[in-house]
Amino acid sequence: MLFPLPWSQFPAFLTSGLFTFFGAIPVAMPFLLDQFRIPSDMFQIYLVLNNLVAWAYTTGAVRLKSDGTPWRPIVHIEDISRAFVATLHAPTDKVYDRAFNVGVPGENFRIREIAEIVRDSVPNSEVSFAPDASPDKRNYRVDCSLIQREVPEFKPQWTVQKGATELYEAYKANGLTLEEFEGKRYKRIDHVRMLIADGIIDDKLRHVDGN
Repeated sequence: MLFPLPWSQFPAFLTSGLFTFFGAIPVAMPFLLDQFRIPSDMFQIYLVLNNLVAWAYTTGAVRLKSDGTPWRPIVHIEDISRAFVATLHAPTDKVYDRAFNVGVPGENFRIREIAEIVRDSVPNSEVSFAPDASPDKRNYRVDCSLIQREVPEFKPQWTVQKGATELYEAYKANGLTLEEFEGKRYKRIDHVRMLIADGIIDDKLRHVDGN
């Protein structure tokens, strides 16, 4: 199978993919769809903002599976890309061998706060809690001030509110359904299991010859 990107865009795709997998990026799916024109079944809806907007759009309920107290940092893939460009332009002594949290000061939110933003962004939606909602012990509240001080060229543009609106418009434009959202197409583990069952990859996640 040919990879659906020109080689010139491959580095940017890898960067986006890495941060989508490890970071808290609210709008990776519609951005990558638009930027790289990759088939939609190569994406997963498992990041918190993506997930909540999808619930709101397809069911009218901003559904929380926890009590909403954990913290999550939210950053848009475009702002992560801006951070890469800014650090490439920065003086070496400012960035060499240093780690930066990439994000927007003030864009750390409790999940219930994100849910309220989603409710205000998706028409006719309301916040609801799953019957088995319980505290989530995972908390990711981060300080992004270092990159602001050391790399002043980095100027993030996105907020959770803007990201939620972008997601809603993308889901609406592409006609996302509850069946797709809850199905194997967008759930990472279920999708991998489907690929194994179909003989496309093996149990070590390697592509089977001929696929």
